[in-house]
Order: sequence, then structure tokens, then C-alpha cells
Amino acid sequence: MSLEGAIDQRQKPRVPFWPVVLAPLVAGIYYLSLKLAFAASVIPVLGRADLFETPHWGAHWGFRLIAEAISMGFGTFVAAALAPGREKTAAVVGGCTISLGFAAKLAILYAEPTMIPRAEPWHQYAIDALSIVLTPMVGAYVSDAATDIHRAARGVGGIGRFHFLWLWFPAYFYALAGC
Repeated sequence: MSLEGAIDQRQKPRVPFWPVVLAPLVAGIYYLSLKLAFAASVIPVLGRADLFETPHWGAHWGFRLIAEAISMGFGTFVAAALAPGREKTAAVVGGCTISLGFAAKLAILYAEPTMIPRAEPWHQYAIDALSIVLTPMVGAYVSDAATDIHRAARGVGGIGRFHFLWLWFPAYFYALAGC
């Protein structure tokens, strides 16, 4: 390594690695909380759809795709925003954690079919399999937004002013849905 390379490395600020270690936990918690909020609010928001026992909104493929995409994006975004300077790494690690949850669900389901009844239609399992592949990609995509947040002016405690704005939008809309 040349002297110029050593000088360049010393001028780069070191970023902590611990947020990347917390990224799987954070992504999983935020993914599950939003996914469960979708499941809890589907009947109050869309109404009952089981006049003739089909379709059920919670098992409808369109609703499921929308709920998964938003939950994945939100969970991986929060994991990325937790790690300034390592946003993409944290988002992909968080996405891989969510993917492992889908893989574990499918592995348990197909390893011991009597353990969990297969009451869902085939497309629900196809969405699970697709989610295994897409969740880290969604994390890589949303990490750019987290990077932009960290470039903004710093607020209290070194956290960007608009960093916590993402938390209030889902809380507000789910509070309205619960009323």
C-alpha cells in the first residue's frame, strides 16, 4: 500500500459495526409488526368478504403481495437506517433474516406435512418461495433511501431530522384503521 492510500484510509471516518449485528433483530421485529398489523386491520378496512366462504382477504394473493412488499421494505429500511455508513449491508442482512424465516416456514411445512395443515392455496406458498429470493433485493433497493436520510443535516444525537418520520406514518394510519 502506498503512502497516499494510507492517508486516504485515515481520513475516512470509521463507522460502527454493531448496528449491522442488530439489523437482523430490527428487520424481523419491524417486518412482523407491520405484517401482523396488516392481518389485524384487513377486516375493519376492507370489510368481510366471506359471504360464500371465498375469497378471504387475508389469503387473497393480491393483498398478500402488497402486504409482503410493504412489510419487507419497511423492515429492511429500518435496519438500514439504523446503520449509518453501512446501510446496504444492514438492509441485506436484515432481508436475509426475513428470508430465513420464510425458508424455515416452508422447510417445516414440507419436512413434516402433518405438523401444519395445508389449508392455504398453492399461491400462498409460491409467494413465500418468491419472498425468500426477493427480500434481500428489496433491502438493497431501500437502503438508498436510508443513505439519503443520513446525508441530511444532523439533528439530536447525530440522527437526521427526518429520520423518525417513517415511524409516524404507519402508526397514524393504523390508529385510524383501529377506530
